[in-house]
Amino acid sequence: YEWETPCQGNNCDNEREKGQALNLYERILKREPQAKILVHVGRAHNAELKENDSTAFMAWHFREITGIDPFTIDQLFLNDNSGKDFQRALYKQLIMNNAPSTPVVVRNADRSFYRATSYDMHILHPPNAYVHGRPTWLERGRVFKRINTEKLGLQHLSPGTVLIQAITNPSDLLEIPVDQVLFKKELQYLLLPKGRFLIRAVNVNNKVLGTYWENN
Repeated sequence: YEWETPCQGNNCDNEREKGQALNLYERILKREPQAKILVHVGRAHNAELKENDSTAFMAWHFREITGIDPFTIDQLFLNDNSGKDFQRALYKQLIMNNAPSTPVVVRNADRSFYRATSYDMHILHPPNAYVHGRPTWLERGRVFKRINTEKLGLQHLSPGTVLIQAITNPSDLLEIPVDQVLFKKELQYLLLPKGRFLIRAVNVNNKVLGTYWENN
């Protein structure tokens, strides 16, 4: 459903959000008005929210365009947020009272869905467990591969200044890394699926400092 038309105006964020909603209508509902749609989105696109006079999120535009009020589910508001230092107060309170071992739907005392933000339902995720500094949910279908900092030439660099990335096609400048970590001095690992990957170190100026190939 992504909007891939280059931005033509001064408000690219809103143009993208509205374009996503238009794609869902034009490509599906215009042809099949009774179609049932499950849309998996990235951060906040499914917020039923108009931020100001010029910007609204995709779900808000979808409702305006189609007349359909979508049932929206949030999985970001009530999660671990990379550790205790970043957890919201409400999240801390909920897991303190009854920390779940699996994701759960949050309900009010009357069994209605709890709504803290502009979504119809919130999912509470359990606190992350970590192995080699990586959350264990990343392990699904992947294995740990130790990063060879000597091959990357990082022995004398300061930590926190370099990204170590795993990619499959070096010629694709827009490729999203399969995994990446911020360089530290201690042992570090990437989590990789089966395949052949170019491991590269990239500095803040997007300059590649070193590479090597890893077969998994």
